[in-house]
Amino acid sequence: FGSFDQCDYILYYNSGPDENCKIISGPGTPEEEMAIYLNACSVTGQPMTSTGDNTGSCIEGPEDECAATCKDPCQDCTADPCSGYKGAQCLKNGSPGETGDKGLPYAACLTFCTLQMSSNPWSYMTYDKEQQECICYDDPTFTCSIQVVKFGMTIDEANACHDA
Repeated sequence: FGSFDQCDYILYYNSGPDENCKIISGPGTPEEEMAIYLNACSVTGQPMTSTGDNTGSCIEGPEDECAATCKDPCQDCTADPCSGYKGAQCLKNGSPGETGDKGLPYAACLTFCTLQMSSNPWSYMTYDKEQQECICYDDPTFTCSIQVVKFGMTIDEANACHDA
């Protein structure tokens, strides 16, 4: 389907014996179509730095946000081999740590959690778009029931990103 522009990305459901894969196509580029799907998610999460502590490079948010506390430019993830792989319908592992004031925009949440890294073990954050709620976590792990994979990635590349 991808060879004749009928697949931008796939949704692979981790459970179910049949029909656990959906091919998605739209008028935009694969990156644009995947972003439309992911932007519909109510909760977004990400690591704040490349190392999980305040010594690592800051990682930019989904719309190129960079925490205001970062000394250097944020790490651009578009060149990462896993940039075409995302998880959806994820459950965050671990207990919530610090919670920011409701009403913060995403960029402020990213700054809030990154700033807290110097005195707390926070390495991951989640942001609820509807509630405008920001939560910092010390456990960076999560479990997703859907894998979102851009057309062109091999199964080995997707598996490597899934296991990372």
